[in-house]
Parts: sequence; C-alpha cells; structure tokens
Amino acid sequence: MKIAFISLMRFSPWGGSEELWSKTALLALTEGHTVFSLTCDWGLSTSTRIKKLQDAGVITHFYYNDSRNIVDRVAVKLGLKKPKSEIIPILDADIFVISNGSVWDFTRSRNIISSFISKPYIMLSHNTLDYGGVVAEDVRSYAIQILDQAAQRLFVSERNRQGAERQLAHGLRDYKVVSNPISIRGVAVKSFPQSDKLLMASVGSLDCDIKGQDLLLEALSSNTWQGREFRLKIYGSGPDKQYLHHLINFYGLQGKVTLEGHVADVDSIWEENQVLIVSSTTEGVPMVVVEAMLSGRPVLGTDVGAVDRYVLEDKTGFLVPVAKAKYLALGLEKLWDSREKLQQMGENAFKHTVTITETYPEKAFLNLIKNSLLE
Repeated sequence: MKIAFISLMRFSPWGGSEELWSKTALLALTEGHTVFSLTCDWGLSTSTRIKKLQDAGVITHFYYNDSRNIVDRVAVKLGLKKPKSEIIPILDADIFVISNGSVWDFTRSRNIISSFISKPYIMLSHNTLDYGGVVAEDVRSYAIQILDQAAQRLFVSERNRQGAERQLAHGLRDYKVVSNPISIRGVAVKSFPQSDKLLMASVGSLDCDIKGQDLLLEALSSNTWQGREFRLKIYGSGPDKQYLHHLINFYGLQGKVTLEGHVADVDSIWEENQVLIVSSTTEGVPMVVVEAMLSGRPVLGTDVGAVDRYVLEDKTGFLVPVAKAKYLALGLEKLWDSREKLQQMGENAFKHTVTITETYPEKAFLNLIKNSLLE
C-alpha cells in the first residue's frame, strides 16, 4: 500500500500533533508499505524529525509559504513565476492522511489538499477551541463537504469532536477517537523528588496564546507566593521565549522561575519535578499530562480538551475551570495546601492513567488506515 501523510501545521516546525502521523509512518515502513510525507518547508536545514523519516525511507516532500523576498514578489506580480504557495508536489498514493494541528487547518489549506481529495483520504484533527472558533459562513459548506467525504473522521478526544460540531453547527457521522503516542522511555512511578520547596514544571511550546504561561506567572506574582518556597521550571521553545523572560523579571520571580528550553529526555523532567502545571487556553489531549501521570506525577490543569479525563479532583490533581490568572491562583492554593499528599496523588494518577491510555496507538492508527481502503 502507498500511504501519504500530509501535515497542515504551519505555525511551528514541529509539535505534539506531528507525533502520531510520523510514528505511524515509521511503523508502516516496517510492514513494507511505501510512505510519503508532505510538510511545510521552513527555510531551515532539515529538522531532526524529518531527517529521521528520510533516513528510515519515507519519501519526503514539502510545500511552501509565499516568499517575502522583494524580487520574488515582483516576479509573481509580473506573472514571471508562480507564487511559492501554489507549488504543490504530486503524490501517487492509495490513501492520504491529512493531519490538522487545529481542526480547521484544511479550510485554510485548500490549495494543498485539492489535488489529493479525489482519492480516499482521512481527516485527523488534534485541537478545537473550547470557546468561539465559529466557522465563517463562506467556509462552512466547504468544511462540511470535505469532512463528509472523508473515509474517516478522527479526533484525539471526544470533547474536540463536540467542539467541532458546535462550531460547524453540523453533525459528523461515523467519527472515531484516536490516541497520541507518548515519549517517555518507561511507564513506571518514578522516585518522588524530596525537597523543602514545591517543585513545579510547565511543559509545552512557549506560545502564551495557547499554553498560557503568562497567566501562570501572573498567578504566582502575588505577595503570598513571593514569600513561599517553590520552584517553577518552564520547559519548551517558541515565539514567546523573550517575552516570558521579561515577564519573569517584571513579576520579580527571578530565582524562583526559570526557562529551561526544550528537553528531549522527557523522563528527566519527572525525575526532578513533583507536579505538572497546565495553564493552556486550548488543547486536544495534552500528552504532557499523560506522560507526567505515567511517571507518577499529579497535575494541576485547566479544563480544556481531554484534561478532565485524566485530572480527577483531589485524587490525581486539581482542575482549573477557566484559563484565567485568578482561577489558576485558586488552583495553586489547593496545590500548596496539598503538598503532603502530592506523592500519593501521583501514584493515584499513575494507576488511573494506565487504565485509560493506549500504549501503542500508532499500531491501531495504521490498522485503521489499512481498513479504510477495505470499507
């Protein structure tokens, strides 16, 4: 079988939404399938993730954003060359898997998917806004058509599917919920770090509009927290790194809050931190929650995406109803008052998450892809 994976994520070179299709692509190769990928070219040297796919045997292709170079722009305006965004490779595949980092990415990428949707295709959606996100009237009919014609309509959480239906005001038939893969080496309760300080970690892209690290810092800026012994390590990279550096200084949190950058070894994060803080404004299924709990760590998280499936109040963590600083502050107070229970809550989190987590989702996803051509 010839399988093409198309990623429509265009705001970052890589993210959690890329893990499922890329790991499934590697698995498909081991079964003897021909595998293509089509991803955005970032004008950088080939990323380590794409290089890994190439080395394994995936036939990689790229689409482009329009050039901002003045010479290129003039040439396009004079009709001497096509816009770079209109140069889309032709992929000879039996089935196309279209991965949307955000549920409506495909409506903003019509030129990319138009040549592929005459063949069987699967729509995979990773994130839906919990609030707003209404589909514009001039886009709605196109979105309904593309989703209804898909061989499979896949979401990473039931809540994401509900949000998509609300935004579209249209029911999606025969949808399925799939799981994302985890990135920890071993599923086990790790030794709990002993410290006089509360050791917190925030893990995710440094993009405050989505991950809400600025709200978390505001919640920690009170005089009460200034007088407490705690440490917050913020892991990740992204466009708001410098802003967060300024904000730490603005709130006087130097020495208590540090930016740790991207850490590939996820296990090491949970070897030195006691609890995960999720301050996101929107999510699908944040795999950082799953990975923290499968390492025996409780979670304080905003009630977005599928977070509430994992965070059971006062058992595996604490749920924050809305991504606002004042509600994060209330949740942090509960966390502070429960310091003596965190180790037990982490063990509870592990037991709970083991029972609801698919350990090899790429295998199930590949079987679903293969079966799509048989239905």
